[in-house]
Formats: sequence, structure tokens, C-alpha cells
Amino acid sequence: MTRKCNSSVGEILGPGDAARLTDLGLVNPPTPPNGSILVDKRRLNRSSDEETKYILLNANIESCPDAFATIPEKLISKATIEYVGFSSDKATEIWSGWDAKPSGPIKREIDLSGETTPEVSFIDWVMSHTGRPMNYDVWEDDSSAWFRHMEQRGIATELQHSIMDPRFKDMRLTGTCIGWLRDTMKLRYEALNEMQQASAEREKARGHRRNSARPQKSRIEEAKP
Repeated sequence: MTRKCNSSVGEILGPGDAARLTDLGLVNPPTPPNGSILVDKRRLNRSSDEETKYILLNANIESCPDAFATIPEKLISKATIEYVGFSSDKATEIWSGWDAKPSGPIKREIDLSGETTPEVSFIDWVMSHTGRPMNYDVWEDDSSAWFRHMEQRGIATELQHSIMDPRFKDMRLTGTCIGWLRDTMKLRYEALNEMQQASAEREKARGHRRNSARPQKSRIEEAKP
């Protein structure tokens, strides 16, 4: 794939936004640090405030742990690999391969300096570990084959059970195992991007409010040396 370097590779919550939400008790870093943070579900993205309005905004992690969601601190991280659906051990393996820089002429998106050049995005690198559909995939109505492939690929138990939920069997059989894995991982990664954008918008709006609250100088005052 060829495209411009992706600039959205840092923290998911902007520094100012994270500090403010932490002061309000809406963000809780785990102890000891593990690359993830707990965020009040009403502060995840643009629509979460409306979608989770039943949650009290002054809920704290001790009394209302279900009011918080665990998300990665950084978009490109081992924690994100786990978030999209790989087991901890497999995430460590995938992250080591990415961190060591993939071999060959293809560059990682974080290696670019603004020029257009062949690159591999982080999420494409992660999803490639679900298997090679041109070589092998599962599509038949054989649950054991689906589970076996996902287990061999290091898919987290949570995602395995989500895909194999019997309520959605008919829908599942319209696609393939690798196809559903990649679709789900891509959606989860896009959700993290939306959280990052929502945080940036909160920081920007707060900056505008601070600027508008400052006393305005008259033209005469501005003209004084």
C-alpha cells in the first residue's frame, strides 16, 4: 500500500484531555502500568455520552467498575493488539515483530517522514497474523474447524466466542473465519481512532473556551509600545 504517513500514531487521549479527565476521576491508570487505561464510558467518543447516558458521570472506579472501559494508552502498541482481539502471548509475538521493523523494502507507517512511499500500516500488519486466506481459510459449517483455526492463530477467547455466538450463526456462515476476524479487528481499531479524534476535539474546544474567556484589549491598548 502507498500513502502518506499517518500522523495519528501517538496517545489515544491527548495530554491535556487526559490530565483533565484524570483530575475529574474519569480516567484511571492501572497500577502497575500495563499500557492500558480505564476511561469512563461516557467519554470514549462523540456519541458515547448519549449512548451511555444511564451511567452517572460522577461514578468512580471503586463503586462502579462497569462504568469504565479498558483502552490502550497508545494507538500503536502491544495493548492495541490485545484490544483488537489477540491473546496476550500472541500480542507479544506480533508486537516484537513490528517493533523489530519488518524486513524488506516495505516501511512501517511510523518510519515515514511525510513522503509518499510503500508502507504497511500497523493494523494491516496485525491483521495479517490472522492467516493467509489464499492458502487456507474456514467457511464450512464446522465449529471445531473455526475454533481450531482461531486457537492456532492466537485469537483471544473473548473474540472466539463473539464470532462463534450461536445467535449469529447464519450471518457468520455468509463469510469466512479470516474475513470475520479481520472485519472485527478493523472495526475495533477504527473505534480507537474515533476515541483519539474525540479527545483532540475536546482539547481544541477547551482551548477555544480559554481564549474566549481572556479579556480583550482595545485597539488603543494594542497600539501601545
